Amino acid sequence: MLARKALTYSHARLSSTRSIQNPLPAWFLRGGTSKGIFLKEADLPQDRSEWGPIFRGIMGSPDAEYGRQLNGMGGGVSSLSKICVVGHPSEEQKAAQDVDVTYTFVQIGIRDSEVDYSGNCGNLSSMIGVFALDNDLCSPRLNSGTDNTTATVRSYNTNTDKIVETTFPVEPSNDIVTLVLDAPQATIAGVPGQASKIVLDFVHPGGARTGKLLPDSLPISNLTFDYDGTKPCTIKASLVDATNPSIFITQAELLTLSRSILGPDFEKLSAIDIDDSRVLALLDLEKVARLLWVLIQMPKHNQRLPS
Repeated sequence: MLARKALTYSHARLSSTRSIQNPLPAWFLRGGTSKGIFLKEADLPQDRSEWGPIFRGIMGSPDAEYGRQLNGMGGGVSSLSKICVVGHPSEEQKAAQDVDVTYTFVQIGIRDSEVDYSGNCGNLSSMIGVFALDNDLCSPRLNSGTDNTTATVRSYNTNTDKIVETTFPVEPSNDIVTLVLDAPQATIAGVPGQASKIVLDFVHPGGARTGKLLPDSLPISNLTFDYDGTKPCTIKASLVDATNPSIFITQAELLTLSRSILGPDFEKLSAIDIDDSRVLALLDLEKVARLLWVLIQMPKHNQRLPS
């Protein structure tokens, strides 16, 4: 069984949610290189406009002064300020999409009060099936292999209107299916040790946010933007909306951009610095990304980037 924690959120942050269970049953789980709070939809108000104060109270946001979220479960960085709400699909969803559970991903602001439902998180999506099975929200779809048995859970992500399947090891015995999360099967950068392999299958992921796999309708686009208010810059990039919108830029293209923006400062760099890509550290890459988001008609992310 996954460890459950009863979280107490601050009533000082709430208004119309005083009738909601407090402490609130919750699970604190790592998925990939993110960690977050998992909640059952049935434990929350039916009116989603009441979710925000609860989520901010759980995470300890906003923490405008220090940005550490020490009053809650957040960790002061975007990858540790996340919530997933998992529930049962409607009968219509079961019939039309053959899904086992639904889930909503929520990115909580750290220094501000933002409660962002606009995107999905691949890291925490990996734990949706595990959480659902452990909480008896669905029955597993068992897959028998030569070396082990796995279970697949088919989930519907409300943020992107997409289907995500997760497959993970289990041990079935009679009518009981036990999760196997500690098998030494896989490693990922940033996380020590080994753990069980969880496979995600994003079914038809194209156009989750913009409606098109290629938001600009081109495999490579010439994007012109104003980096510092003095002169426009042009860069070649591939805009791809697959589950979440992404901007792909080659290192060579970034070096060309660096030369254009840095001017004389770029020429002072040694060949070693350039070959070692240390020049890229002189660019505000997050600023570049924010400016490019606007060009693909996602102005909201001019202030907040997906994580």
